[in-house]
Amino acid sequence: MTLDSEATLRLQSLSQLWNTEFVKTGKKQTASISVLEGVSEVQHCQFHGGNPALSIADSVQWGLANTTFSDANMGLSALSPPQLFSANSFTGNTTGGMITGADFLLERSVFHNNNVGLVLKGPGKWVQLEFCSFSSNTSAGIQTNQSKLHVFCSDFAHNTVGIQASKGQLKLAKNAGNTFENNTVGVSFQSLEKLELQQGHNTFNQQVLYDVTGSFSPSASLSYNGSYHYIYADNTSFSKANSNLLTVGKDTVYLLYASSQPPSVLLCPTKGGRKSEDVSWSRTDSLPEFVAFPNPGNEWVELVFLTTSTKAELAVFNPQGEQIYLEELPIGTYRKQLNIPGSAGLYLVRLIDGDRIAQLRWLKLD
Repeated sequence: MTLDSEATLRLQSLSQLWNTEFVKTGKKQTASISVLEGVSEVQHCQFHGGNPALSIADSVQWGLANTTFSDANMGLSALSPPQLFSANSFTGNTTGGMITGADFLLERSVFHNNNVGLVLKGPGKWVQLEFCSFSSNTSAGIQTNQSKLHVFCSDFAHNTVGIQASKGQLKLAKNAGNTFENNTVGVSFQSLEKLELQQGHNTFNQQVLYDVTGSFSPSASLSYNGSYHYIYADNTSFSKANSNLLTVGKDTVYLLYASSQPPSVLLCPTKGGRKSEDVSWSRTDSLPEFVAFPNPGNEWVELVFLTTSTKAELAVFNPQGEQIYLEELPIGTYRKQLNIPGSAGLYLVRLIDGDRIAQLRWLKLD
């Protein structure tokens, strides 16, 4: 679908976009797709150009998977948090994506060669980032403003700044297993309330200036022994002894660590952004790898998926995020009928088959 510079497709109800390419033309561009209300699911799509390419209004329930954004002034602009964000790619944009909100998971996505890969805004609960890759972003891989960000098993390479945080909290602790390599600065922050590095098993290697640098808020959560402020950073491998510069006011904040060993390769065996499935995008694709019908529906739903190659795990989560169903499926299963009790709303259905993860949203009616 080709849209001229000021043409926008506006969605105001339940919508599903699958296997579609959106191309924005012209110099003065607006949004290609604008989701104004309701429930929206975007999978296996390609967006070229746009400002933004995909716009999500507040209060919209939305999911995004296996979708690419390229050559846009802004790829994604969302004023509400996603219920699904997996295996997406943002390449060659001024800003890859901007999301306002908290309490959500971003996983297995790639942010490459943007000015800024990802912008996160808003206080509240934690945002969790897992198995993502940020590379060659000219300003920053991630920028956060007042966010609480917890990063696991992600790579930051050849960015000007890997993570750039303003206020809020940053957690790279407890077997996080991230890698920061060949950035100008690995982690930079200002007025941060809390930084966690203890037992992080992160690797910092060959940053140009600093591994970690920044200033804490005067009210920041820091240990103090009567002489100096400090943070524990055991089991984190730094580039060199003097590669960190942290302050609170005019005082230096020291990183204390008894061990600086490289992390075990077993922590993140599939580190970095990757597709959650092995199906390549095609204009002729007609059947996604995981479908539910009827959708929307009442209690009964039929699930059809690629034939399982392992003992797969099928799980269902209610609108409150609580797991209400879990079953191990035998090898060779390709469909399953479920009776899902509970109130009306948007349910998440997840299938894990070895390294392959497939998810969908099922809307239950009254």
